[in-house]
Amino acid sequence: MLTPRSPLRRSSFLALLLLAVTGGWVAFAGSTGTAPKTATGTAPETATGTAPETALRSTSGWAGGQTLSLILSAQTRGELLPCGHCRVAAGGLARRSAMIHACRDTADFVIAAEGGDIFRPGGPDPQVDAFLVGMLARLQYSVLGVGDENLRRGVPYLKELVASHPGLEWVSANILEARTGKPVFAPYVLRRVGPHVIGFTSCLEPELWKEFAAGSPEVEVADPVEKVRELLVSMRKQCQLMVCFVHMRYKPLRSFLVRVDGIDIAVDSHGPRIDNYPRRIGRTRQVFFSGPKGRFINWVDIQVVPQGLTPRAGRTFYLRDGWDEDSTVTRDVLTFLGTREPPDSESEDESTDGERESEDPGATAPQEEPEDSGRPR
Repeated sequence: MLTPRSPLRRSSFLALLLLAVTGGWVAFAGSTGTAPKTATGTAPETATGTAPETALRSTSGWAGGQTLSLILSAQTRGELLPCGHCRVAAGGLARRSAMIHACRDTADFVIAAEGGDIFRPGGPDPQVDAFLVGMLARLQYSVLGVGDENLRRGVPYLKELVASHPGLEWVSANILEARTGKPVFAPYVLRRVGPHVIGFTSCLEPELWKEFAAGSPEVEVADPVEKVRELLVSMRKQCQLMVCFVHMRYKPLRSFLVRVDGIDIAVDSHGPRIDNYPRRIGRTRQVFFSGPKGRFINWVDIQVVPQGLTPRAGRTFYLRDGWDEDSTVTRDVLTFLGTREPPDSESEDESTDGERESEDPGATAPQEEPEDSGRPR
């Protein structure tokens, strides 16, 4: 008889996880009463394409039959609190933190990764940007994809932001040094789960960068299809599951996923499209669409067995009123916002939901949660 790890104050979210996974309690078979292990922690085991093979050595004596939760977010766009200029105030770091902690209460491993464009559009705001990166590190994120809004701030600026957070890495397959053709950031990173390894990468649509390319001649954005195909040859020798953050408009995203074989999970990290459940595009089994401003967050349940990693369920959750909030995160965000010095000129987010939707005529509006979602009410 399975015993839950602890009495969860987030019981509604636990019910959601159990309903979302076929087999209910079977999803957590092999769990014990001890605190779950995490795949990130304060000093995660990481590897890039140049890491020595010993970094990927299997864990001896590992029992298997455990569970992994992937938390995959994108387009936070500087929103620290629930979005105050959206139709529904949703998202915010405190609700995201509560969801991540609930996953850690119920899964053996948790990996959190952000797909790109974490900053508010416009010029850099060093105080807010550094605070946001620090909060993601505190929530034990370990992967940051690079979008065009990130890249506009400059490569040295981005690298300096993560320099004080070991284990938190920018990743991009197709952002290159114009002079040498070498990757500007790690082309991919690897995260270990028991004896298995998950690979993460991201790619940027070249057309999205053309508008800003003249101001950054030292950087070029290469063909993502070519670069990710090359990358997969190396990555597939080292990992059992491949996650790609795709920073593209909808039509180029579809074309990219149809042409590239070998991606298991993809996250739209640019457009306004929002779906409750992942869809299949090409041979990519799970493609998530969660829109901008951190209002929605993607969750994947994966069975971890000695033979490999098996994605079993996935959902995109609407972090609106009713979700638990991490009160400590709320306090720290409000304290920061109340004490920070205003920048020389506040950059407003001039891109509304409707304007972003016009880029992708097929984009869906935010969907209501189905009745059986288990969302806190």
